[in-house]
Amino acid sequence: MQIIPAPRPRAWLSGLGLVALALSLVACGPRPVKLGFPVVLTGLSSRIGVAGRDGALLALEEINAAGGIKGRPLELLVRDDRDDPDAALAVDKALAAEGAVALVGHMSSRAAAKAIAFATDRQLPLLSPTISSTDYSGQDDYLFRIIGSNDLMGRTIAAWARGKGYMRAASAYEITNSSYTVPFFAGFKDEFEKLGGKVLPPRTFATSATYDYRGLVADLLKDGPDVVLAVASPYDTATICQALSLASSPLPVLACMWAMTDDLFRFGGRSVDRLTGVMYMDTEGQTPTFLDFRKRYTARYGEEPSFASVYGYDALMVMAEALRASKSLKGPSIKASILGIGTFQGLQEEIRLDRFGDCDKKPMVFAARGGSFHRQP
Repeated sequence: MQIIPAPRPRAWLSGLGLVALALSLVACGPRPVKLGFPVVLTGLSSRIGVAGRDGALLALEEINAAGGIKGRPLELLVRDDRDDPDAALAVDKALAAEGAVALVGHMSSRAAAKAIAFATDRQLPLLSPTISSTDYSGQDDYLFRIIGSNDLMGRTIAAWARGKGYMRAASAYEITNSSYTVPFFAGFKDEFEKLGGKVLPPRTFATSATYDYRGLVADLLKDGPDVVLAVASPYDTATICQALSLASSPLPVLACMWAMTDDLFRFGGRSVDRLTGVMYMDTEGQTPTFLDFRKRYTARYGEEPSFASVYGYDALMVMAEALRASKSLKGPSIKASILGIGTFQGLQEEIRLDRFGDCDKKPMVFAARGGSFHRQP
């Protein structure tokens, strides 16, 4: 009887075997803890979301290098909320269906308008790096924030402006993100007028690449102001500065934190050198943790970190600490863990949350000069 040797396995079959072995080994490892990260990644406001994501990714590396969450790796599910309430709600529902135990994200008050109610109904903790609207303050819900309120920022820049002698402020604010812009404007107006100044009737507009910003500026100048307040996105604010330059107006511009990203310089060039704004982050901070983060961030991404980068990093670190301390990965337990810890260490300062998950911080004033922000006394 002739013995026929068995055929040798083909190389591609051996390769499949190796892949199957690798997958089986991964399957044997601890399941990751899934965390949703819904932020704006497209459109005119995308710079804030991209910077927040990039900061969070550096935090994710540190968290997993240190053992993850109770020995399980943390997995970040990054999704684009398009800075739109309906899109943000759809994204959050999808993340919950994918098994996210909590959410870190939504960079604007506009995007979170419907997401907060969903998160509360679903008992899904939502920790935002940058939502600052007073619309959500003092509520026993599932929203937590590591940034201070927007009305306080408005009051801070108003007091600075009056200290510089400005008396008549023309003003304009963006209306599609009204839960952010209206409280900021109201805080500014109240403080500016309490200190003896006059805020002229505001103009409102919606962000658009086709909006007539030159016409808006012409209206603002009719009232004879000595300073202009713009409560709007980096694109809007930069375009208003350009329109002032085209009108040969030397008027200074006051801005909100929303505008204070490198997109301001990208869209406005030297025209934004007239601008002074307010932030909670110190771009010139010297804490060792911030300096180390700044070094790693610039090495990784080739640019300076913005406030969104810092708060994206801090927010993920806060959530990781809460997840480690939580008795379970259920929403109510995570919420209790966040509130129970209360005080967390950020890159630049302590992050203190009250019983409603709101954060108290002191804003700082910065001038936009030569492509960067500089702290003002």
